[in-house]
Amino acid sequence: MKRIMALICGVVLFPLVLSACDNPFNDSDKNKSPAQQSSSGLQEIAVDYIAIEPTRVSLTNELPGRIVSFRVAEIRPQVSGIIKSRQFKEGSLVEEGQQLYQIDPARYEADYQMAKARLQDARAQVRNAKLLIDRYDEFLPWCNNSKII
Repeated sequence: MKRIMALICGVVLFPLVLSACDNPFNDSDKNKSPAQQSSSGLQEIAVDYIAIEPTRVSLTNELPGRIVSFRVAEIRPQVSGIIKSRQFKEGSLVEEGQQLYQIDPARYEADYQMAKARLQDARAQVRNAKLLIDRYDEFLPWCNNSKII
């Protein structure tokens, strides 16, 4: 039984071993030209190729972000009031003493008129006080006629 099994294995394995030992690319084929190799059973294979040349490639990345200026100038009027117009353009250079805003003059005109009225009132009070002093001087002769104002 062992002999039969060995004979069957030998018959089956022998062709496998022979096919594994068959080398179609032996050293003698390396020395042959492509035409001789095709006649010997090998076929030519068409191969594509690309020529490599150095080129410049620009790499760009678009990233989200915010831009913040490193210098900020706040321009404010020196006085309060209603601004009628702005006399400069944002981002432009301004000179010292340049008019930047046109402010509504109605409030300042009213303040000026009120100040003039207070001045007239103060002058009238001074005149009344002088008249009162002169009247008291007539009634008090013993005061040596010393005038206060």
